[in-house]
Amino acid sequence: MADYTYQDLHEAVVSGDAVVIDIRNKKELEETGQIPNSHCIPISCLEKAFKMDQDTFLQEYGFDKPAKETSRKLVVSDFKGQRVPEAVDLLKKSGYEDVRPYKGGFEDWKQHNGPIEQYR
Repeated sequence: MADYTYQDLHEAVVSGDAVVIDIRNKKELEETGQIPNSHCIPISCLEKAFKMDQDTFLQEYGFDKPAKETSRKLVVSDFKGQRVPEAVDLLKKSGYEDVRPYKGGFEDWKQHNGPIEQYR
């Protein structure tokens, strides 16, 4: 699977074709903001989160748990991309085959002047 570039991710965010999981902790997102419509699931919680049933996941994270078989891509991001390979491996072990890394991370997004929203 190819890494996502800024352009790939920007198009996917605008079109709604991707679910973006930001694996930074909440404090990091509060300090820097986040990619629009991305969802915070810290890497320390990732494995447990994707083992939850749909209702528990929705209650805990505020969005529907992505289906394993879907046309929407699952994209993983962090600040610089350093933790992304580990997160991709965890998700693949949980049965998600179409997981794409955004190795440039939030830092790359910011450098390309991508839109940023406050952490919610």
